[in-house]
Amino acid sequence: MNPLFVYIGMTVLNTFIAHNVKFTINEKPYVIIQWMNDYMFNSWIGNEYVSSTLVGLTILGIWFVVAYFLYQKKIFIKL
Repeated sequence: MNPLFVYIGMTVLNTFIAHNVKFTINEKPYVIIQWMNDYMFNSWIGNEYVSSTLVGLTILGIWFVVAYFLYQKKIFIKL
């Protein structure tokens, strides 16, 4: 029920937060997407393409949960 809000939210968060929020682990700089790829998936899968796809599906799943929560609470955002 909030497809435009979810699309804009995914775009804004991906552009501003996922690529601009930087942190270091063991003196190696990371952004959130790269950290998810390296430590959550690629460390046990070993294939960069598959782990990158799983990162994208994880982010999509998070936004699905947000949209479902908004729908359950009958919150409809009109842009």
